[in-house]
Amino acid sequence: MKYEHRLWIVVMVIALHILEEYMLNFKGWALAALHLDISWELFMVTNATLILVAIGGAMIGWRVPELSLISPALILVNGIFFHLGLTLVQRRFSPGTFTSVFLFVPAALAAYIGARADGVLTKRILILSLIGGTLLMFFPLFLLLWGRRCVAT
Repeated sequence: MKYEHRLWIVVMVIALHILEEYMLNFKGWALAALHLDISWELFMVTNATLILVAIGGAMIGWRVPELSLISPALILVNGIFFHLGLTLVQRRFSPGTFTSVFLFVPAALAAYIGARADGVLTKRILILSLIGGTLLMFFPLFLLLWGRRCVAT
């Protein structure tokens, strides 16, 4: 397929996004803006998991686009709603906003446009991947909150 390589671009921009968040102190921002106290260890484990999921999706490619497009969906949702949305609502820069706007959104859209050009994107696949990407984005937060609740009881 001609545009399947765009899934690897998604992997690369995720790595750059993680670098931006780390270098601009995402941990400190999360505590101040969201009252979410996360460790750097948790930050790294979460992002390592994201990278592995994105690599897996790129390796699967268009054979199972419902899975391979989950990472582009995740970065689209993360970039638009989490980083850009919170930055605009709170009027406080969120570490990761720069790469979200200039890398995440274009790379995600390029992956979807490539899937369409290669004839593998259907309405069903679009919806499933967007649902999967959204769920995957919130999964670490769910685990964090659920884990704290389990420890507290």
